[in-house]
Amino acid sequence: GSFHVGEAKHVSKAINAALKAKDKWANMSWENRANIFLKTADLLATKYRYHMNGATMLGQSKNAFQAEIDSACEAIDFLRFNVHFMREILSFQPISSKTVYNRTEQRPLEGFVFALTPFNFTAIAANLPTSAAMMGNTVVWKPANTQIYSASVLMEIFIEATMVCLKTLKPELAEDKEKFEDIIEVPTMMKILEVAGGLKLNDPNLLGASLVGTN
Repeated sequence: GSFHVGEAKHVSKAINAALKAKDKWANMSWENRANIFLKTADLLATKYRYHMNGATMLGQSKNAFQAEIDSACEAIDFLRFNVHFMREILSFQPISSKTVYNRTEQRPLEGFVFALTPFNFTAIAANLPTSAAMMGNTVVWKPANTQIYSASVLMEIFIEATMVCLKTLKPELAEDKEKFEDIIEVPTMMKILEVAGGLKLNDPNLLGASLVGTN
């Protein structure tokens, strides 16, 4: 297969997209953000399970047993457990007294998160960017060259999951792909995770790439 390596301008475009989406993504209710990642896990467990395993086998030289453990079981667990842990974090509040009310409000980081995922694990590629995103951060994701095929499949699943969840929030736009890509209230993972291509890890400039396609 092949993919198109991007340039510094693609990195800038990805960062700008992440920063543009930041406020409205962070202000979306945590329940609606969680829905997207739970739906991603459901799609990965059913419709895309064998597709994802096959992509991991082809791109990362794993056998069927290794791929099932990594790109299906572990990736699904990461998504579902992270939503569970997010609920735990958000539910924790400090002790209050009769005269003092204490309250903690969780908020995302300033700026954006840069997720640089390794060459060998599809599950880690699914976990690093999404764990930050579900807590209200926008993420620029750069998978390793050798994991680019399964990363592209992950992107397809992220987008489909967001489309499904969008139907409950903005049903009039759910079937309109062009308008959907411009929606900031429910940004597509392609908007948030714009960078997905070939980076040599020893490149001091950390030039990313925008995935155009794989064969």
